[in-house]
Amino acid sequence: MILEINGELIKKRRLKMKMSQKDLANKICTQATISLLERNNTCTSFKLLYPICKRLNLPIDKIEKHSKYNKDVLEYIEEQIWKEHYKEALKRWEKIDQHKLDDAESRGRYYCYGGILQIYVKKDYPFAIHYFNFLFDHCRLDSNCFYKIWCQVGMAMSYYYLDHKKASLDYLGEAFRNFTNFYEYHSVDYNLISKMFIKIAKFYLKLGERQRAIYICNQAINLAKRRNVMHNVQHYYFIAGTNLYTLHNNNQAFEYLDHAQHFSKFTHDPVMLKNISEFKKQYPNNKDTSSK
Repeated sequence: MILEINGELIKKRRLKMKMSQKDLANKICTQATISLLERNNTCTSFKLLYPICKRLNLPIDKIEKHSKYNKDVLEYIEEQIWKEHYKEALKRWEKIDQHKLDDAESRGRYYCYGGILQIYVKKDYPFAIHYFNFLFDHCRLDSNCFYKIWCQVGMAMSYYYLDHKKASLDYLGEAFRNFTNFYEYHSVDYNLISKMFIKIAKFYLKLGERQRAIYICNQAINLAKRRNVMHNVQHYYFIAGTNLYTLHNNNQAFEYLDHAQHFSKFTHDPVMLKNISEFKKQYPNNKDTSSK
């Protein structure tokens, strides 16, 4: 989406800071791109505009001419959340005027991100629940909508931190049921599906539900096989393998860990290779005791 911007304001700030177009473009884009921004008053994406404004110490809201927020802004916030750059995501989220969000999905994303950031940054779990409930009650999203599912996971997290384990399990179970329908019947980026599989599996582990986490990892592995993709497969095998070991199913555990090692080598994942190596050194493959 093309953004309308105030190119003259960028130029004025750049000159005030005694920067050349080349200086401003350094490690962001080309000098020609800066020239086009200043002359044409348009920008190809929020991802390009953000670092330029940051370097100039200019609020993006002063540069953007659109009265309504486009999806690039929301996608940037979501990207920062998945990267666990929560403070950066919150900083941008707080500048959004929710009244300028003109469709149900955009409003749903706003409240979803708000709740997630309340959990990770402000640790305000009741307020996180408030945001999630607002999405449930007012945004009219389908039950299989990804952001509604993410909110259900958020509710599970919030209730967990408020020491309400049963409510947490109930919301997580509902989230996974809806998530199953989502990934079976929607053609979406597998990367997004993969991240949610890992998030749900790890949260079941927090709740002490190891068998459930292993089941979810197996579902993820089967889906990856059906779609012929390898993204994050090593993580599924590692989570399942380490927890099978904890449940004394040693032979199957090390079979899963060997698979994790294979996919980690294939996808060049040195962090996971290190984790697997350290686990195998710390926990030798003794005789399988699962049948005892």
